[in-house]
Amino acid sequence: MVRFTGKWKYLFKECMKSFSITLGCILASTVVWAQTILNTAFTADHRLIRDTKVFIIPPPGFRLNSNSIGYANNETGAHVAAIQSDKPLRSIREHLSEEYLRGKHYRIVEIKRYRINRMPAVWYELETEFYDRTTTKYILIIGNRKEHAMIEAYCPKEYPLAGIALRRSIFSVYYDLDSTYIKRPDPQ
Repeated sequence: MVRFTGKWKYLFKECMKSFSITLGCILASTVVWAQTILNTAFTADHRLIRDTKVFIIPPPGFRLNSNSIGYANNETGAHVAAIQSDKPLRSIREHLSEEYLRGKHYRIVEIKRYRINRMPAVWYELETEFYDRTTTKYILIIGNRKEHAMIEAYCPKEYPLAGIALRRSIFSVYYDLDSTYIKRPDPQ
């Protein structure tokens, strides 16, 4: 074992300190770089999804559902909706684990973390068989330590243009933390 004394001991300690600080900065920047950062501006085209704090630009050719909690395209069977929760984002993210999704017979296409308007978000793209059709399911969960919203969309795989329109619509999301929503009671 090498033992440093005097000025060599001091230089060794300073080098180790610099190395530790550099390593810490590299690790911190890796975590930030692992997230894709998106900034969406609120526009006149954005529409609030009822009972949420979520605004999206509806996909072209989609109409407001009769229950007003999303949009649907009757020709393709594709639709998008959102729900609001007063639970932290982490709780739902932990629930939608890869094991859980595979147990529900979803094929995972992509899971990706985002920061949308400085808020953490998680994107899921999944595929499943539904009534003898391959269906793509898109999920974007956005929120913070106090609340989250989950935007879900379904699209039969044979309509890829509807899938592209849904993705664009979902990523137009504007989550308004300052707005209030009326929490409806859960059905018994």
